Amino acid sequence: MNIYHNDKYNGTEVDFETFQKSQYIAEAIRANHISPYDLQDPKSMTPMAHVWVKNNITADYYNALVTGTPSYLASSNGFPWDEGFMPMVINSTAGIMQAVVDVVSDGGVSVSLSCGMHHAGPGMGEGYCTVNSLAIGAIFASREFNRKVTILDLDAHCGGGTYKYILQERGFRRNLINQVDVSTSPFDSYRPTSKNDYLDIVTSSHGKAPQAEKDRQYLNAVEKALEKITDSDIVFYNAGVDIYPAVSPSCVKAREEMVAEALRDKPTVIVMAGGYGTMEEIVPLHMATLGSFARRDSMAACSVLGQ
Repeated sequence: MNIYHNDKYNGTEVDFETFQKSQYIAEAIRANHISPYDLQDPKSMTPMAHVWVKNNITADYYNALVTGTPSYLASSNGFPWDEGFMPMVINSTAGIMQAVVDVVSDGGVSVSLSCGMHHAGPGMGEGYCTVNSLAIGAIFASREFNRKVTILDLDAHCGGGTYKYILQERGFRRNLINQVDVSTSPFDSYRPTSKNDYLDIVTSSHGKAPQAEKDRQYLNAVEKALEKITDSDIVFYNAGVDIYPAVSPSCVKAREEMVAEALRDKPTVIVMAGGYGTMEEIVPLHMATLGSFARRDSMAACSVLGQ
């Protein structure tokens, strides 16, 4: 399980969790010695990633991200533009694309510590997301390797930006990408147009029920959604932990164990997605994703070795 990250992932000066937290996750990985899963720099993939980003956003939006003008496009992610946006996007996209190459070649799991993607559409940013590298990575897998992809989006918010890309792909290619989405907020919702797509918004997690009941209802919804993933060649897991505090930290961790087990036989690309609050709160939740898949793979290796 390779984990991709470099300093350009956090190159923007915007002080916001989505743009800065991956460096803290990387520090936690080093401190926790998730061996043999070492951090890798995806810089060798950045020239190709730049081409894929440029070809999958509009020319006006690309130029706005490079130059800062027009300002309404350059800041459409919700923050003032700075020159770190484009290097951030290219490098985090490179990590996702390298993770795709890994799982196409060897199966298993590969990770990019990329954040803030699934609301952005081809023509502009949205909801703190600058460029939808999640969707671009899925398109890369389907076009370059002819793989059927499921995007499993468990961020608290719906992946409407990603779904725009999926519909665009279906307009002129075979149906190789679908989305399975469980959210706790209707933000950026969409209407699934195919029987292979799935969206469940678990608003009960914000009600007055006891916390244990909220957690139970959410995990039941995730379990049902995981049953929708059947014949995909690759799963892209958008592992948002911003379902906390609507659900408890223990619920987040239980979800990660459930997902890791359900995807045991599926080549999987993982990205970090949403998570808000202090780094002391959210980094352990993101680490639960990596730990769940690492433990699963370690147990599988021990089984193969007869240990």
